[in-house]
Formats: sequence, C-alpha cells, structure tokens
Amino acid sequence: MQKQRKPSKKSLRSLDYLNVFLADMRDGVGPYLSIYLKASENWNPAQIGMAMSVSTIVTVIVQTPAGALVDRLRQKRMLIVLASVFVSIGCIAIGLLPSLPVVIGSQIMIGIAAAIFPPAITAITLGLVGHERLDRRVGRNETFNHTGNLHLLFSLV
Repeated sequence: MQKQRKPSKKSLRSLDYLNVFLADMRDGVGPYLSIYLKASENWNPAQIGMAMSVSTIVTVIVQTPAGALVDRLRQKRMLIVLASVFVSIGCIAIGLLPSLPVVIGSQIMIGIAAAIFPPAITAITLGLVGHERLDRRVGRNETFNHTGNLHLLFSLV
C-alpha cells in the first residue's frame, strides 16, 4: 500500500474556506424564497409549495448521476465553480423575473447544483487527505460549513 503524502496547510485551509463560503451556495435562496414569493409577489401557498419542492425533488433525482459525474471527471474544482454559477444564475433570475416558469427553472438549476457540491467536496477531500484521515476531515468540513451557515444567520439579524 502506497503511503499518502501529507497535504499542504494552504490546501487544507483552502478547503476550510471553501466549506465556509459554500454554506450559502448549497441551498440557493432556500427558506427565504417562500417569504419573498408571498410578501413581494403575492403567490398563493400552492404555487409556493411547488416552487419550494422542485429543488429538493431534482436534487434527489440527480444525486446518483452527479456522483458518477464527479467520479468520472478530474476537474472537481471546476464542477464546484459551475455549480456555484448555476446557483447564482438561478437566484438572479428569481429576483429579476419571479414568474412561475422562471422560478421553477431556477429551482431545477439550484437542485442540480445542490447534488454536485457534496460529492465534489468529498472527492477533493479524499484526494487531499486519503482514506485514513477522511472521517476526521469530513467532520472538519461540516464544522466549517455550519460556521458559514451561522455567519449567514447573524449577518441577516
């Protein structure tokens, strides 16, 4: 068995930052969407429920193909960039054109991106730390992810 080389501190710190900043990207506009659609756009509960469900349903459907894509491609960082662009475009589209078709289409894009983030981050982590240290590093990734979510929460208050 070949010994895993030790990753640089810079690479590990970059992975920490990635997890902090992707905390906001993973779910797009998430829980704020329903409030926005009701308060600003006067959508009815059925429309809001449909818009909120689409992202989750798409994420579940796309998880396996997204994992296979991550396994197949070597450009894991580029997948994360593209997924982030999908979320950004989806959120901008919702803000600019909050019609039912645009919101549904945007939620589909965000759902696809949400299925790409976890396997891509895990693959990068595995590549950096190897199998022996993966469990500890995944725990650290989640700590930084939750820190990013907490930061978002306090910035809104």
